[in-house]
Amino acid sequence: MILYPRWANARLQQVLAAFPAVMVTGARAVGKTTTAEQFSAETVRLDSPRERAIFVADPDSALIGLKAPSLLDEWQSVPEVLGAVKRSVDRNRGVGRYILTGSAYPKPGVTAWAGTGRVITVPMATMTQAEARASSAEGLALALRNPMMSMLTDEHVASSHPSQGADLLEVLACALRSGFPAAMELTETDRRLWIEAYVSDLVQRDPIDIGERVDSVLLRRYLEALLAVSATTATDQSLRTAAGIATDTGRRYHDLLTRMHVITDIPSWSSNRLTGIAKAPKRMVCDAAFLAQSLPAVRRDGVLLGRVLETFVHQQITPLADLGPVPFRIFHARSTTGHREIDFILERRDGRILAVEVKATAAPSAKDAAHVKWLAEIIGDRFLGGLVLHTGPSTFDLGNGVWAAPISSLWNQSR
Repeated sequence: MILYPRWANARLQQVLAAFPAVMVTGARAVGKTTTAEQFSAETVRLDSPRERAIFVADPDSALIGLKAPSLLDEWQSVPEVLGAVKRSVDRNRGVGRYILTGSAYPKPGVTAWAGTGRVITVPMATMTQAEARASSAEGLALALRNPMMSMLTDEHVASSHPSQGADLLEVLACALRSGFPAAMELTETDRRLWIEAYVSDLVQRDPIDIGERVDSVLLRRYLEALLAVSATTATDQSLRTAAGIATDTGRRYHDLLTRMHVITDIPSWSSNRLTGIAKAPKRMVCDAAFLAQSLPAVRRDGVLLGRVLETFVHQQITPLADLGPVPFRIFHARSTTGHREIDFILERRDGRILAVEVKATAAPSAKDAAHVKWLAEIIGDRFLGGLVLHTGPSTFDLGNGVWAAPISSLWNQSR
C-alpha cells in the first residue's frame, strides 16, 4: 500500500515530543495504524487473540518492557488497557511513551477513564485529495495555499489561472473514488466490492468488537437511511421512520455509528444577532463514495449530485479543523422557513467566521453568494469572509468580502 503524507503526521510528532501518550481516532481503514507505525518502536495488535490475551489477563504487566513509543492498536478491544496506560504514565511522566489507535469508542460505562490530561487525541478522517496527491510533507503543505485557508489566516486571496480548476466530472470522479486509502487504489468494480464489504462488516462485525449487541439487519437499514440524507437536516423521527425502527433503537444506533466515526452531526450555528435559525443538525457521512457508486447515477439525479459534492467538500475540510494552522469548528445554518441556508460556517477560536457555500455550477455569480452576504450584514465584524466553492476553473472576487473558487482549489497546489 502507498504511504501517503497525512495531515495528522505533524501533530503526532508534536504531541509525542511533549506528552506521554497520544490517541489516534477515526473510522476503520482511514489509515490510523499505517500512520502511527511511522512513529512507533513496537506494535501490539490488540485485535489479535494471541497478542490480546496477556492484556486481558493483566494489562499493567503487559505494558512493562515495551519499547517506546509503543503502539497499542485497536485498544477498544481491551478497554482496560486505557486504565493501565494511565497508571503507567502516572508512575513515569516521560514523553512519547504510548500511541493508541482505535476505530470506535466503547459504549458508555465500559471504561470510566478517558485519558484526560494524559492522553492527547489526534483525529484522522478519510483521506483528503491533498493527501492523496502530495508526494511529501512539503508538497502537502502547499495545499494550504488555497483561498479557504488564506481567508481563515487573514491572508490575501490571489486569483488563479483558469487551468487550475477541475471540472464537475473530475470532481465527481474524485468523490466516488473514496477517501479510504485501500479503496482509492482499486478499479471501479473492485471498489464497489470493497465498499460493500466495509458496510457489511460495519453492521455485523464491528459492533461486536466494541461490546455492542445489535440487529445487523436493522442497523443496516438505519445506516442506509442516513446515507440517503447525507448533507441534509433530516430529523431523528424521519430517519427512524425510514429505517422502520423504534425510538430507543434509533438513538442507540445513531450513537453507535457516531462512536464508530461513520457519521457526524454538524451542529447549527447560533448567534444573538441571528434569529429564525433551525436548531436541527446536518447529517454527514464520512465518505461521499458511500452515497453512489457510479458517475451516471449521480449525473441523472440533481439532488444526489448536490449531496455528493457537499459531503465530499466536508471530507476535505474536516481534518484541517483540528490539524490545520488555524483551528476552527464546523457549523451550518438554515432558516426555519428553509429560504436561507449556508452549507458550512467555519468559526475560529476568536469567534470570527468564514461562510462556505458549495455550488454545482461552473460559473457562480453574485446570486450564489446571496445567503452569505445576508449573514455578513447581520453579524457585522464577526464576518471574516465568504467563499463559494464551484466546479468551474477560476478564482475571482464576488464583492463584499466573498470569493468564488474551484472545489479543486482545496488540493490542486499539492505535489
